[in-house]
Amino acid sequence: MKQCLFAIAFVLTSFCAFSQSTIIQGVVIDSISREAIPYVKVRLTNGAAGGLTDNEGIYFIQTQSKVDSVEFSFVGYKSQKFAITQGITNEINVSLMADIKSFDVIDIVAGENPAFEILRRIKANKKANNPANLDSYECEVYNKMQFDVNKLGKKFEDRKVFSGMDLINDYVDVDSSTHSKYLPILLTESISDYYFKSDPRQVKEVMKANRITGVDYLQLQQFTGDLHQSVNVYDNYIELFNKEFMSPIADGGRAFYKYYLQQPDTIDKQICYHLEFVPKRKGDAVFVGEMWIADSSFAVKKMQARIPNNVNLNYVSALEVDQDYNEVEPGHWMITKEEVKAHFDLFNDKKKKKLQGATVHKKTTREKFKINETRDFDFYVTDLEMNDSAKVRVDAYWDSHRHDKLTEEEQGVIDMVDSLKDNRLFKFYENATYMAYSGFWRGSGPLEVGSIYSLYTRNQTEGHRVMLALRTSNRFSTKVEMNGFWIYGFGDQDLKSGGSLRWKIRNAPREMMRFAYRRRIEILGLDASIGDIGNSFTTLFSLAPQDKLTMVQKGEWSFEKDWRFDMRTFNSVEWKRFEPLGFSDYSRYNTNTGDTNRVASVTSFEIRNQIMFTKEEKFLNGQFDRTSLGSKFPIVSLTHTWGIKGVLGSEYDFHRLDFVWDHRPRVGMFGRIQYSIYAGKIFGSVPYPFLQIHPGNETFFLQRTGFNLMTYYEFISDEWVGVNFEHRLQGFIMDRIPLIKKLKLRMVYSAKMVVGKYNNKHNAELILPAYSNRLQQPYYEVGVGLENIFKFIRIDAVWRLSYRDHVNSLGNPVRNFGVMFMFTSDF
Repeated sequence: MKQCLFAIAFVLTSFCAFSQSTIIQGVVIDSISREAIPYVKVRLTNGAAGGLTDNEGIYFIQTQSKVDSVEFSFVGYKSQKFAITQGITNEINVSLMADIKSFDVIDIVAGENPAFEILRRIKANKKANNPANLDSYECEVYNKMQFDVNKLGKKFEDRKVFSGMDLINDYVDVDSSTHSKYLPILLTESISDYYFKSDPRQVKEVMKANRITGVDYLQLQQFTGDLHQSVNVYDNYIELFNKEFMSPIADGGRAFYKYYLQQPDTIDKQICYHLEFVPKRKGDAVFVGEMWIADSSFAVKKMQARIPNNVNLNYVSALEVDQDYNEVEPGHWMITKEEVKAHFDLFNDKKKKKLQGATVHKKTTREKFKINETRDFDFYVTDLEMNDSAKVRVDAYWDSHRHDKLTEEEQGVIDMVDSLKDNRLFKFYENATYMAYSGFWRGSGPLEVGSIYSLYTRNQTEGHRVMLALRTSNRFSTKVEMNGFWIYGFGDQDLKSGGSLRWKIRNAPREMMRFAYRRRIEILGLDASIGDIGNSFTTLFSLAPQDKLTMVQKGEWSFEKDWRFDMRTFNSVEWKRFEPLGFSDYSRYNTNTGDTNRVASVTSFEIRNQIMFTKEEKFLNGQFDRTSLGSKFPIVSLTHTWGIKGVLGSEYDFHRLDFVWDHRPRVGMFGRIQYSIYAGKIFGSVPYPFLQIHPGNETFFLQRTGFNLMTYYEFISDEWVGVNFEHRLQGFIMDRIPLIKKLKLRMVYSAKMVVGKYNNKHNAELILPAYSNRLQQPYYEVGVGLENIFKFIRIDAVWRLSYRDHVNSLGNPVRNFGVMFMFTSDF
């Protein structure tokens, strides 16, 4: 997510401009109560969709089209029409009068809204009409997605940043709904076969053709298919932008929606009930729109829905979903056509009158349905397959197989990008955008140079240190990646280095082999979420000197593989040697002399095998790396590590078991919960660097998984159990507090606990340092905070509830309370 926002942000900063056009604005109120009327339809006479009033009844429309009047309409009120003057700002405040006849249609004698009876019938037939309840189905899917930079004013053509790319202006167009200028910059197409099976739930997509025209840094081909983009109105909650919206036909929808039954309509010769829905309360994660229900089966025939503009979402100014359902076989209703349009606003212009933004428009059609045709269980072994020829389909193939033709505008994207491929200025912005989110500069050759985020750091041993990294790019190979780094410390005047080679054996199912060696200074037990001492954040926000350091030499071979049915494994062979630096203390008690002797280094040779069980886990995939987006089901891992003595100088025999249960259960409108339970045990006698060093934090930078008020090396265990819990309320509370809700802040609270044991037998290998302790009772931390501050900052207040009398390695009391922050980009 952060990579996407970085890339979009960098591109959009070049498009800020202003324009003069016709503006219609004002407020709509009830003529008797004088109260504002939300969600009033505002239509322009040219047929374009003008928009809706917000919760305060306010509307704002800007258009460059020729219009002479505007009409206001809402259920239960008489429509009104007003003349407008082009080229100026038209201030039109409207008082709508109640339409008595319309209210007679809505109300019945018993006083119940007649829409409720339709909702009861929908609920009674939901199981039969929901495609997800079929035993199985398959179809051919055609997806088309376009990415535009929008709200471009008349000065766009004069932007110096595009002085070397004049042909761009030939492809600027005007949006028919927002009436602002936009520039299409990315177009994706895909044709695939989609397979679904309900018990057990399995999905698979076979990509037959796929192409992306434009700049594709984030491997967008994985999202152009149907697998990750389904909006099922029959689900109680629909997940969009990491937020769960209640469906208008959810079981508890009447508590969150107002419903209005309109006159019946006929669609495709099918008589349909016409149902409109709007939110009951401001800020709730629901939709506003209308749907048509088939009178015979009470299946959804058509839905048009959008997100209200007061929902606590970042960057997303509007989202519209249009779906058409058809009875493809008797009694089986499927989505045959779907359009999703999302508008993103990122930057204000200098006059703060409008936001620079982008639009993503996805069109999907489905045909060639086969219902309940059973396939073998092994058929679903992988959820996504890419045909070898999918990315090299010729134009003739697309012309004969796509479900609908490209528009003139879409063809223009292809022509524009083809023309810009050799433009030097375009390539510069392309590479600069890539560096903004990856940290590496990608030139025209096979190498990338970086990373700007680890270029400079400092610690007590190395003093000021600089780092240079080189890695091969996808231009070199999409199967093999080589990486090397060099670190020089001006304090110790020592050059450290390392390198790795990754070989991607298969894309799907994923198989990756890696060889690596490194020699560099590290802090053992540092939580992975904050990086390492090569990360600039650990230097910039450090509270104490980084003095408990270790020179790490590590050679590694590893192999990771995705197996069938939500299982993957990771296997590795590692050789490690640790040398103490700074205040790190490697001492061993001599039983013969009674003295304590310093130990120069400790060495191990380990074989590690990990198995992970996942279900419906989603990933953001790069060419070699991937980031887990989690799953609504628990992700469970079990790891065994075997330390073998006598191999390459290794000194210890031991076994280690690790167990992790990570879960992100869905809680609907109550936000997001994530918790993890972890446990481990080490069998055998080993020095403390190979035990469990519980991750501490000596910076202002908030860690979501480590312990924020625990110092480095404060607690060490050979047997442990821990729990991390976090609940992000996503505005569920703050959006209900007057005035504060306008800030769109979001509350979050967390709790962490770990309990462990330490066996004194390990002291025979190395004595536990004076600054380290056993966990004789559980360690607790709790925190409460606010996120979405300026849209990207989270600040937490954290309390330490146990071991409050401890001191750190300098003899100072540990922190029992801290205010910490982190950068987080989320919708």
